[in-house]
Amino acid sequence: MARERSNAEYTEAERLHKKYTALKNERDKSWTTVYRDQRAYISPYSGQFEGDITNSGQRRDQKINNPKPIRSSERLAAGMISGMASKSRPWFELLRPKDAPDTMNVRRWIYALQESMRTVLAKSNAYSVMEQTFHSEGVYGTASLSGVPHKDTVIHFTPYPCGSYTLDTNSDGIVDTFARCESMTPRQMAQKFGIENLCPSTRLAAERGDMTRVLVYHLIEPNPDADMRYVTSMSMPWRSTYWESSYSGETKGVLRRSGFNSFPIAAPRWNVTDNNVYGTGPGHVALSKSRELQKLESDKMRMISHMANPNRTAPISLKGLGGGSIVPGGINWVPDNLIGVAMQPTYVPRADGVIAVRSEIAECEQDIGEAFFEDLFLMITASDRDMTAYEVARRQEEKISLLGPVIERNETELLDRIITLTFEAMLEQSRPRWMGLLPGQPLIPPPPEELENITLDVGYIGILSQARKAVATSSIERAFDFTARMVQAGFQDAGDKLNPDMAQNEYYDAIGAPPTILRSDEEVAAIRDQRAQQQQQLMAMQQGQALADGAKTLSETPTGGDTALSAVMEGIQG
Repeated sequence: MARERSNAEYTEAERLHKKYTALKNERDKSWTTVYRDQRAYISPYSGQFEGDITNSGQRRDQKINNPKPIRSSERLAAGMISGMASKSRPWFELLRPKDAPDTMNVRRWIYALQESMRTVLAKSNAYSVMEQTFHSEGVYGTASLSGVPHKDTVIHFTPYPCGSYTLDTNSDGIVDTFARCESMTPRQMAQKFGIENLCPSTRLAAERGDMTRVLVYHLIEPNPDADMRYVTSMSMPWRSTYWESSYSGETKGVLRRSGFNSFPIAAPRWNVTDNNVYGTGPGHVALSKSRELQKLESDKMRMISHMANPNRTAPISLKGLGGGSIVPGGINWVPDNLIGVAMQPTYVPRADGVIAVRSEIAECEQDIGEAFFEDLFLMITASDRDMTAYEVARRQEEKISLLGPVIERNETELLDRIITLTFEAMLEQSRPRWMGLLPGQPLIPPPPEELENITLDVGYIGILSQARKAVATSSIERAFDFTARMVQAGFQDAGDKLNPDMAQNEYYDAIGAPPTILRSDEEVAAIRDQRAQQQQQLMAMQQGQALADGAKTLSETPTGGDTALSAVMEGIQG
């Protein structure tokens, strides 16, 4: 049964389409031209721009003569996923908030949630999507993905190629609006939205099996009418709307409305300047060198081709005699009166010219590798053993310092969102099972009363996250070395400036020391009190022994005769 659309739905679709068009025009005005160049010279098979044919296998690497930019961008993606969110090792931990009681129930629940969350992420497509996200972020400076609940894998993530979406930020510079456009066949639309929700022409095309594609738009934006007193999709903080439009731009109406409790999009940006919505990344730094590299490779191939098969100069008297053979071992037959007449190369490039071009190519390759932090990521991914964050920080301290803001931004804009979306999907699966409304075991056990209305903290323990902290250890070590030298030079009070307890806390946190091996402040205070008491008892015992030894000495000292003690005694008695 077809559903009739109201005038309000058409009006809403027109409003949404105007907003989408404004966001798209703002992106295209400043960014799309650069994005197309980055795809052409760095990553030809990424991105999805207006005019691209969906599901097309046509070649896009016509401008690539040297694959160095492609390899460098792929190494960055592999290094970022290995260093920040590796599937083979823990990269996050759930922490007890300071305002939550430290009870066994709280510890057990947090640990159970943490392990369940790691299992859910491992079974989902999170890690493959995150690697694509890091690649897009490295090449274009901005990436985007969504995470929504899934009946089979609990949560499913979808990456969006550069050029297929637009973003907007709130007054704090945080991305809170996402819009995109995709082309779908009527059959796909009927499967996703229900055939009854399609406009009449699209519904008829779906029934006929027509493969003509239709433009479908999607906008997720803050909901000004949000009201958490009601449990409906339209009262949630974010509203999500799909609508359809023809290629002529005619808006046909709303396909689906829904809502989200939290923003279902992660949009990490490598680096953001001023009030820009979109970020810049290594692909922006490497673009000019990548373009230069492809030009140099073209010049090198042309020079080598000239050397291998140069154009030739020949006397005009040879013209019409069947031409000249340049095949190895070939014979050029000429009349006797033309003996001595020969062909010769017109221009042969100098061999040192090719060497010079190869040197320039090597310099470009090095610059591109540095732009994508290739040395650092090769060390992480190609090491024959697992490296600690401390080792990475020591060997690549300068690059880790440069990456510090990038790591922190990805923790906030990517990993925080993935953890939040995963937790919400697990909570959605668990709640009806807590109440006995659905069969099966919940993914999350019911939380203890001590954690009601308390938000858990998340700590990131990936190699890069810990290496960023470990860089701070060098300053702590230098401070202690300098203080030790001052004390050795005679400035005994120099050590009073340092707080050993605070220095240890900072150092252990920076190198990622497991908290289980460290004593709490209360335990340390108890140990020090006990040690102080033992020292006081020892001093008292030493003083008592000294008095006893003195008394014994006095008792054994002769008082008769001419001694100092007898003189003293006489003075006392007299």
